Amino acid sequence: MSILPWEKSFEDIAASMKSEVVDVHETSVYKNEPYIPDSKEEIHKSAQWFRYDLVGKFSHIKPRLLVVQQVLNTFELSGKVRVGNFDGKHILFHFDKEED
Repeated sequence: MSILPWEKSFEDIAASMKSEVVDVHETSVYKNEPYIPDSKEEIHKSAQWFRYDLVGKFSHIKPRLLVVQQVLNTFELSGKVRVGNFDGKHILFHFDKEED
């Protein structure tokens, strides 16, 4: 049985994620907004965690996360899936494996 989203604290989730020290470059300004320019390699590396993510849009009524998790548990997924609120109309699905 998979762990439901509310059974883990933010601290548990953050501790389970790998963190790496990022070499901070000089800041620049683009259209009067500060930014830190990154190389293509750095952008690709930081995007790897999101490579199996999916954003579900619910235009009228967004279902409760419990209902979404129950529906996902009926599928035979080969890995874990994490479900979370993205904003008022969107839900973020994070899959562990590409096959799912």
